[in-house]
This record gives sequence, structure tokens and C-alpha cells, in this order.
Amino acid sequence: MVSYRAKEKEIIIIEKRITLLKQLLKKGNFDGYILPSTDEYLNEYVPEFNQRLKWLTNFSGSSGTLFIIKNELLFFTDGRYTSQAKKELPQTFKIFDSSKENIFRWIKFNLDNKKVRILIDSKINSFSFVKKLDSLCTSIKCKLVIKDEVLIDDLWKRKITVKENSVYLLPKKITGLSFNEKLRQIKLSSSKADLVLITSPESIAWLLNLRGDDLDNTPIVFSYLLINNNKKHILFINEKKIQKYIKVKFEKNYNLEVLPENYIKPKLINESKNKTIMLTKNIPYFFFNILKSSKIKIIWEDDLCLSHRSIKNYIELKNIKECHIYDAVALVRFLYWLENQDFTKNLNEFDVSKKLEELRKENKNFISPSFPTISAVGENGAIIHYCPQEQNSKLLQKGELYLCDSGGQYTYGTTDVTRTVLIGEKTKYLKEFQDIYTRVLIGHIDLTSLKFPDDTKGSQIDAIARIALWENFKDYAHGTGHGVGSFLSVHEGPQSISRGTNNTILKPGMIVSIEPGYYEEKKYGIRLENLVLITKSTNKKFLMFEPLTLVPFQKKLINKKIMNSNQIMWLNTYHQFVYKTLKNLLSKSEQRWLLNQTKQI
Repeated sequence: MVSYRAKEKEIIIIEKRITLLKQLLKKGNFDGYILPSTDEYLNEYVPEFNQRLKWLTNFSGSSGTLFIIKNELLFFTDGRYTSQAKKELPQTFKIFDSSKENIFRWIKFNLDNKKVRILIDSKINSFSFVKKLDSLCTSIKCKLVIKDEVLIDDLWKRKITVKENSVYLLPKKITGLSFNEKLRQIKLSSSKADLVLITSPESIAWLLNLRGDDLDNTPIVFSYLLINNNKKHILFINEKKIQKYIKVKFEKNYNLEVLPENYIKPKLINESKNKTIMLTKNIPYFFFNILKSSKIKIIWEDDLCLSHRSIKNYIELKNIKECHIYDAVALVRFLYWLENQDFTKNLNEFDVSKKLEELRKENKNFISPSFPTISAVGENGAIIHYCPQEQNSKLLQKGELYLCDSGGQYTYGTTDVTRTVLIGEKTKYLKEFQDIYTRVLIGHIDLTSLKFPDDTKGSQIDAIARIALWENFKDYAHGTGHGVGSFLSVHEGPQSISRGTNNTILKPGMIVSIEPGYYEEKKYGIRLENLVLITKSTNKKFLMFEPLTLVPFQKKLINKKIMNSNQIMWLNTYHQFVYKTLKNLLSKSEQRWLLNQTKQI
């Protein structure tokens, strides 16, 4: 745990930075300022040199928004991060669960007729967010000032290094489709526009079959892409990252020109004169600012790449299934190793997460973890996105629950799996642990077993994973499932399974997670997660889930008495398939362990 003195020092640094920021706001005659966790590319994950919100507040989660308004420090985040925010932020911050109180609602009911001036940065906020905020401020007589320069950068002077020659291209045997084949799909959707501006590095990576090293856990390269239906396409990128032979290939085979990133503003204005351009509503507001005053017709659409890349092709699926088999081997070997440790020695959360990474690295196709591993024992398991630090990680002790949520980036796929296990054999809380674990498992099984109509949205089936917990007056404050990319982002839309307003219809070829859980604050956390593939059922008008993850559930935490016969049959069939698939890839001792873990209950 972080020492009291270190925490005190941390708070002093945060308060000093907040004071400097308030001075800047006062100098510009601003009453408020909004700072999100995103950067200029609006990704979920942000490189360290662009983690402005973390630098200012110490919040390390991937989703948060700070609103400084006069003397108040308001912090909005979702249910995954509320516990984490309470732990990381000073007590001077008011923390809100955005599912219950979002920034728009707070402004509406607290700033009506106050005539305050609020500053927002156009480069790190989306068009849809700024537009909604501007409309709200106008209606309540606030003044929203939108600036292109990021205010925090006036305070945070840091050196940004470039990873040279870090861009590489994937062959068709991995991607399944070439750039030109994907481009034809895109053009069919964008026939009304002369130009399409793509600002999502993940979509650019998918479309160009290009990968990079700009994020630790997602193989993307920061860039912008202008698709031109009549002339050359243009990739705006730091040219130090891209090798000459790739530029030549782009020129020759892709009809694509490579230009420095800082050329985008003049080039965009010049290329789009008297033309129609397609933009997405999740584009940085900065680009709308560039184009709104010119004689340009703007068409607003969803990201054209997203609907295509969310549905994996035959080659991608073949590779992904193989990827999950070998990832499961690493997980099984890890769980076997963990069960055989001497917990009287100093083995902490960070140590065991690195052991798992070492086992994954034995696969020649492994590139990196797909996100920072959540390795949490005891009370830390209740912090939904907890990430252990090398210093002061909690020791694993017998009688406690250990939650491990991890994944791998491989050249042929992306994985994400969560298992919760009891360390040792005995605990005075065994009955409680078994009851909650089994209810989470029942929710997982019931949703995975579901057959559903082919026009179903994820929001319509989220409750199925919660029913067994609801019966015991329990719930969890996160979605049940997210989409996953193919050697891309571990959190990929547009599909999800959650109680939100996502209207995306689930389709064959999409991959989603199924991960119900339960979190008892300051005590323990339980989550069980598999990735599943959406496939057609025997009835063509219905769909079903096919498990991709092949890792056993811990039998000693299962209370068979509260499961029905269908749930028991599903578990036994799943475990039988896990053993049959993995047994020949394990050592004799690991085989014996897995056989015991997968015996019928």
C-alpha cells in the first residue's frame, strides 16, 4: 500500500498544479474548465506523455472528466472507476458516478442563469460532446469558449519521444482482406461523399492493414487518413515512424500519399473546397472548427470502418480461434503454477502478473498484454480496474480471493479473460464466496447459452447475466460485455452488452466478452469472463454464442446445489472441451491438474 507520507506528498503536488491551472483560468477570465482523460485521437487508452488528466489529478483510469468550476473540483467517471477515483484523488474532489449524475445534468441544475464562462479544448473533446455542451450552455445562459490549443500544455512541459520506423504492415494471411478490398467496402458506404476523414487510429490500422507501437497495449500508430474518391488518399503521420519501403508501397499499391501530421489543417481546407466531406460525430471538434467556415458540405455518419471491422472475416476467425487456444495454455499453466506456490513467502500481485506475462511471451506470436493486467487480491479485487504497481503491491495470502483479468496481443488475435480463484483450501468466508461465485457463474452460463433473434441489441440481453445476483439483491456497476478487435483494441465497438443506450444489433462474426461480476467494497471482488463469437443458430432467424476462451472455472468455489441441470450440463460440456483441446499442449503434471479441474461436478 502507498505510505501515508507518499500520499501526502502526492496531494501537495496535485494541489499546486490545480492552483497554477486556476491562475491560468483567472488570467483568461474563465470561471470553469473541462478536462477529459482522452487525447487528440480520442482513444480509450492514452500514452503516458498525453495523460494530462493523470498528470493533473493522479487519476489513472481510462475514463474520467474533470470539471473545475470556480472553487469546486468535480470529477465524473463510470461505475468501473468510482472506487479507484476515491482512492487516487484528494478529498477536495467531489466524485460522481456518471450513470447517476453526468456533467450535463450537473451543469443544467447548478449553473442555470449563472452567466459563467467555461473553457474547453477542441482537440481533445469530440464533436458530439462539445456540440451538446454548447447547446446546453446557450440554453442556460452560460458561455462556452472553445479553443484549439490545449490549456494544460501551457503547464505541463514534457519531452515527447518518437518511436522511429515503428510502423509495419500485416500480410493478407492474417488480415483476410487487402487494403483495396476493404476500401471497396468503405466506398460503397460513402458514395455520397467526395472525401472521408478518418481520425480513429484503430480504424486506420484496420483499413490499411497497418500496425504500430504508439500505445503499450494496442498496436496502433497515431495518424489521420483522408480518403479521396477522385485523387490520392493522404495519410497524415509523423514520418519518422514510417520506413521508406512502406511509403513506396503506399504510393504504388494504395494510391496513397504520406504527409507530416502538421500538414493536416491547410491540406484539409484545400482538398475539401466546394466538395462534400464525410465526418463522424466522435471526431475531435477541432476538425469541425477547421471546416465549418469553408464552402464545404458535411455529411455526418458513423465511423465507416467500425461496422466492417467488428465483423471478423473467415481468415481472422480461424486465426483468432487458434490464438485463444495458445493463450489458454498460458493461463492454465499460470493457474497450475499459482496453485502450487508457497504463500508463506513474499508473492505479491505484481509478481504473479509478471509470471503470467512471461508464460504468454513463450508464444512467438505474442506482442504485448492487451491491457494492463488486473491482478488483485482481497479488497483490491473490489476496485474494478485495479492495476498493481511494482512497489507496495499486496501479498497473496491463503484464504483470500484472487482476481486476474488479463489478455494478450498476438499477431493473429487479441484475448481477454478473467478468472477468480480462492488462494489455498480454507477460509471462514467459504460459503459466502461460493454463493456469490456460483451466482456470477450462473449469469455467465445463462447468457452464453442464450439463443436470441437476429435483430437483438446487446442492451436487450444484459439482464440475463444479472438475474442470479438480483435474486440475492446484488448487482455490478459495469457492462456485461464489450466488443474485441483482431490484433487491435481489446475494447472495440460498436457492439456491447450493457444497460446503456447502445442500439447496435448483434451480428454473426462479432466477438464480445461475457463478464458478470460482484464487488464487495474493501473486501473482495469476483468476475468471470470469456470471449465469445456470435454465430448462427440451427434456426436461421436466431443467433447464439460460441465460447472462444478455454480456461477452467474453479470447482472448489462452485455450489452445485444452486445450479439447475442445464447449467451443470453446460459447465461439464465446456470443461470437457477445454481438456480435450488443451491436454496435448501441456506437460504431464499440468495435464493431470487440468483433468482434475475439468472433471464433472
